[in-house]
This record gives sequence, C-alpha cells and structure tokens, in this order.
Amino acid sequence: MTGTGGNDSLWGWEDEASCIISKTKCEGKLEEVKTPSNSTSSATHEKDASGNLICNECNVTSTGGDGSYWGWEDEASCIIDNVKCKLSPPKTEMKALERGPDGILICSTCEYTRVDKDTTTWNTENGEDCRVIGSRCGINTTPHPWCSGCVVTGTGNDGALYGWENNSSCLINEITCGIVDSHGEYTQVSSAQVTKMNSLYYAMASLTALFVFRAL
Repeated sequence: MTGTGGNDSLWGWEDEASCIISKTKCEGKLEEVKTPSNSTSSATHEKDASGNLICNECNVTSTGGDGSYWGWEDEASCIIDNVKCKLSPPKTEMKALERGPDGILICSTCEYTRVDKDTTTWNTENGEDCRVIGSRCGINTTPHPWCSGCVVTGTGNDGALYGWENNSSCLINEITCGIVDSHGEYTQVSSAQVTKMNSLYYAMASLTALFVFRAL
C-alpha cells in the first residue's frame, strides 16, 4: 500500500501506474507492504492533514474515488496539490443504480462481505444490501466450474452468466471473455456481446441438429 484515498480506498503502485487495492483479497497482508516512515519520500515531501505525502510536481497518474489527484514521486504515491497545480476536481457523474430482475441492488464494486448458503455473494452500499455478481468479478463460489469458453446459454437468478460444457453447467468468466472490464469496479454487461455469443450458440446448435438429422 502506497496511499489512501479520501473515501478510505487503499492504493498501490504496479507496472508504473497507481492501482486500487482489494481489501478482501489483501486482508491481513496490508501491514507487510506499508511504506517505511523513514523513506526518502518522507524526507523530501510535506504531508497533508490526513498524513498523505504531497507531490512536489504536478504529474497526475491516477484519480482517487473522492476526486483527488495522485502522482508518483521518489518511489511513493503522493497527493497532488490542486491549488499549486491549478487543477479543478474532476466532474463526477451520478451512476444510475443497477438492480436485478428481482429488484435487488447490484453492488458497484467486487468487494463482498458474506456468502449465503445459496452461494450468492453480498455487500452493503448506502445502507442497503447489494449482490456481487461473481461472473463479472472473477469470483466463483458456486459448485459449478469455470467455463473454458465464452458461449452464454443462460443467466442465473443472481444475474451471473452460465454456459454449458461437458454436459453440465459452468460459470462464464466475463472478465477473461471481454464482456466486462474489472479494475475494482465493473461495468454493465454489453448486451451486444451477449447477443453475439448467444447467436453463435444457436448457430452451433442448429448445425448439430442438421448433422444429426442427415445421419438418420
């Protein structure tokens, strides 16, 4: 961990870029990767009221969930001084809340705090229970294996996408299949991509039926 956002988000630095840290994945490991207080960066940078290092330059490498700008100097993440750098906070657009067919709120991130007996994963946002869709987040708590392909044949009651391989159901990994792009947050499923994959499935099924008919 190299920095903390104003919304209590945790940030790191990988592959020459800032990235948000998954609290669920890194639970119990954060203490091991904290930047030492006596590092060169601490000696050459001032700190703000929250204890974040303040960048000396104005090179923005990422934006925090609270709209703050961040940079990377002396091997450490630092917050940009908006006044010094003459920067205005980014405009934020309110996202429409996404809900499943049953009216249950869909979580805006992949973080989950509990798993129910039916294998659905849950969290809480704005005081309301929300459901994490595993197929979107690369999380599989179901008894079904991951699909090796990306042909969608059905949708679970929780909104997860399923396929059919080796005569059994399997869970579609929407990240590796390119249906969603997940970096701590995930986007809406592209209906065009799902339709394309469904069309491919039906085409394959039709060809199979045709071959069987000719063989009779």
